[in-house]
Amino acid sequence: MSIFGGVHKGFSPPGMPSVGSNTVQAQPETAINYEMGYRINRENLQFQAVGFLNVYDNILGSDNVSGGGAGTGDMFNAGKAKIQGLEASIDYDLWHSKREKSPIKVPVNISYTLTNARFLETFINAGGDWGSGQINRNDKLPFITPHLLSSSIGFENIKGNITLTGRYIGTTRTKSGQGKMITPEDNVGYNTVNALGNF
Repeated sequence: MSIFGGVHKGFSPPGMPSVGSNTVQAQPETAINYEMGYRINRENLQFQAVGFLNVYDNILGSDNVSGGGAGTGDMFNAGKAKIQGLEASIDYDLWHSKREKSPIKVPVNISYTLTNARFLETFINAGGDWGSGQINRNDKLPFITPHLLSSSIGFENIKGNITLTGRYIGTTRTKSGQGKMITPEDNVGYNTVNALGNF
């Protein structure tokens, strides 16, 4: 059984804007990351829980098509942000026997991550990862899943093993904001104009 913790300083350089870009040079991103956890290991049981807090200055975003931008790849700053949460996992062997060492194992794993990510400043954003327009203090960061749950069960012996795995991914925001979850409601249709009309 053990208790552990750590404090780490992070740094991320922004790179240069693309050729011909009107974007100003972004500032380096810095962060202080804290974690505190508890871990226990027994013959057939392993459990771990970790709380984390990451505080960012000049958090970096990028202008990518996948985030709704123009696809230039330019980096830009979004000021201060905070990402905090909890991770927990448990591993257990259902076939464990104290009487004799069995060649058979039935391992079960359950892991869960809770994440809360928010901006700490109000700013005007031009697009890309965080969206366009005004981003308000306490707005949630998009594209960070608040709930992740995974589980697995397997069967192992000296000749081989088989594992069944399942995963749950919570609803994830695609736009900064507060309150009601904002996600795409409809698929974007392709242009259905007959190609022959272009000739």
